[in-house]
Amino acid sequence: MPGETIRFEPNTPIRLALLDPEGVYDSELRQGNFVTTDGRQFHLPRPAVILLYQLEPRPGEEIQITKYLHSHPARFEWDICLTPESERIRAREEIAAIEAQDPASLIPLLEASVEQAERRKAPILLKRGPRKATTPTGNPADLGRPLAPTGIAEEVR
Repeated sequence: MPGETIRFEPNTPIRLALLDPEGVYDSELRQGNFVTTDGRQFHLPRPAVILLYQLEPRPGEEIQITKYLHSHPARFEWDICLTPESERIRAREEIAAIEAQDPASLIPLLEASVEQAERRKAPILLKRGPRKATTPTGNPADLGRPLAPTGIAEEVR
């Protein structure tokens, strides 16, 4: 049975580790219910649950949750992130996984990465329709008349 309930005070970060990062989502109340590794429980509104799921924390991995209060009293914004310690642990694991790979197996990944970067650099050409010819004088009376070659004036009727 879960113990104490964690209350998120505005602008106060709270560090915790989740027992099960999936938690239980109540669609009627539009909130997620979670339990920490030390037996405490807390509830998050749907926007914060979405942020938590996007972070994809592992069971027992330390995260930080902050509820920010903006100038309007009824408007809260949530920030959910890994703690610096959790970030370092993930980075060490990623480095170890890369170092364990055969260098030859990385070549196709690097080539694909370079190709993707090159595609991003390619200029985007916008198709424009044909431009309308304008007369050198800009006189509306001249519209529709063919342009005479320079130095030769010819009257067209």
